[in-house]
Amino acid sequence: GSQSIKSVVKAVAEVPADSSQLLKEEMHREFQEVRLQRANIQQLEQTLKSNVDLLRESSSWQKSASTLVGRRAALMQVQQTEKVVKEMTSILRGTRDVAVQEARDMLREADEAASISAKLRKEATAQLKALGMEVGSASPEATKPHKNVEFDEA
Repeated sequence: GSQSIKSVVKAVAEVPADSSQLLKEEMHREFQEVRLQRANIQQLEQTLKSNVDLLRESSSWQKSASTLVGRRAALMQVQQTEKVVKEMTSILRGTRDVAVQEARDMLREADEAASISAKLRKEATAQLKALGMEVGSASPEATKPHKNVEFDEA
């Protein structure tokens, strides 16, 4: 009877809330990922800049070293720092490429979600109007009938 209908309606009404919560959690995870990725790129850029500065200083040291031992030590430092700079440049380039692709994918997903959201809003608004309800926010007060509408619970 009406008890089983009420339980079915209640169960169906709970499904969108669960999927909506999952969607919100996924969007929050992606938001956090973008923020962490940006912080990582900034850290890589700062590290690269520090290594480039070290390379310049090492080169200056090499040119100004007055002893053979000093020049050899400076040359070794220059060569090792050049390797680090090349590796850091490669890492940064790869990380940026991944970040760009992921950001483009997220923008596409956000655009799709916005389109679906707009369609859902339009349909929900039409349904509320068809059921004689005021259209406003999603609060229960905003969905009070604006004319006398009777529902038969039989």
